[in-house]
Amino acid sequence: MLDTGKNRLFLLCALSIAAVAVMPFFGSYHNNIIFYDIRIPKVLLAFFVGAGLSINGAVFQTLFRNDLATPYILGVASAAAFGAAVGIQIGVDNQMLLSALAFLAALSATIIVFMLGRISKRPGGLLLAGIALNFFFASLILLMQYLANFTVSFEIIRWMMGDLSIIGYGKLSLIIPSVLLSSAVIYRFYDELNLFIAGEEFAKIHGVNVKQIKAALFFLTSLSTAIIVSVAGPIGFVGMMVPHIIKMTIGRDHKYMLVGTFFFGGLFLAVSNEIGRIIVPPAQIPVGIITSILGGPFFIWLLIRNAKL
Repeated sequence: MLDTGKNRLFLLCALSIAAVAVMPFFGSYHNNIIFYDIRIPKVLLAFFVGAGLSINGAVFQTLFRNDLATPYILGVASAAAFGAAVGIQIGVDNQMLLSALAFLAALSATIIVFMLGRISKRPGGLLLAGIALNFFFASLILLMQYLANFTVSFEIIRWMMGDLSIIGYGKLSLIIPSVLLSSAVIYRFYDELNLFIAGEEFAKIHGVNVKQIKAALFFLTSLSTAIIVSVAGPIGFVGMMVPHIIKMTIGRDHKYMLVGTFFFGGLFLAVSNEIGRIIVPPAQIPVGIITSILGGPFFIWLLIRNAKL
């Protein structure tokens, strides 16, 4: 079974790399500037955004031992989106500053969720606190849109749909290092994450410093999610769907599952972006709409599947 999982992982990684390599060549383009400054950067941005969201989702699902736990459902992404929306509202055009605002909001949400989860002292209390915070920040974003002028309101709405628009390689200089660094650190803890599958008490018995590792991983995934959201907007369902698909095909061993999640997550979002590009040419349907259309039925299927288990 393990050898089968390794073979599937190898094929998945090879397929992902090959698909991303040829994807910029799909369709017609008028000159080399479009190819080198738009096509290639856009495919790379989609790949690394998808990879980052997917591996963050895998970490949240393991730490919470809940199939629906992702940075989006727990309010981290909504908080980051609110921070970035505030930046758009006040006219911030510096990507680093926009990411800083998103991160501060995401970090605040993480701290609040932890505090509320400890106060409740109930199983699933942390998850319920995150869902409540998600609705709260979503409401603040709606309020901001209502109070903003038409231009800013439209910019926020368009960005909330998931925006992979890119010209040149400026955004990639922020996304690629942050996703690679966070993914590498997360992978360093694959043994501990395997122990978390059986519960926190089981992990403690085997010498894992549960509080320290959970805090470190939550901080890291919050930072990574905030950077991704500040660049590409809140693209939903990727972090929920991809880890489950990988668990069903490769297995739950994080040594292999995290690698598969990274590559398949990148491939999934890159393909979703291409689907949005070819449905109503020459217009581009925002990638967040495509992932939501795919994610809604998947979410329902997941609920039905869990109810039967």
